[in-house]
Amino acid sequence: KKVTPMSAKFPSLGEMKSEQELHYYLKDGTELCRVIGLVTMGTVLEGITYRTNNVSTLEEKNIRLFITYVEKELKIKDVFDKQKEKIFRKYIDFHLVLDGLSKVSKKLETKLGVKGFE
Repeated sequence: KKVTPMSAKFPSLGEMKSEQELHYYLKDGTELCRVIGLVTMGTVLEGITYRTNNVSTLEEKNIRLFITYVEKELKIKDVFDKQKEKIFRKYIDFHLVLDGLSKVSKKLETKLGVKGFE
């Protein structure tokens, strides 16, 4: 699947002004699945539910897809701690999401030639 400007979410990541906006942007799992697929395989992961309509079971299905892929392909266990796909239920736990994404970025650092973040 080719990614075009129209296939990305709106507002875009570059328009985020706060951590809370980033939490909301990522919580449905679509961007996590899109990005991990694009940077590791050059294509979007199959099985993403794009229209979750803020239904937590559909959002968590996407998060589970991301977690499963990261565990299998990148060998990162418990990327979002023990909360797994329920990680986005409470904003107070968002630091665990950022920590998990840091682990992913460090794992991909060499492959992508881009410095990971801490």
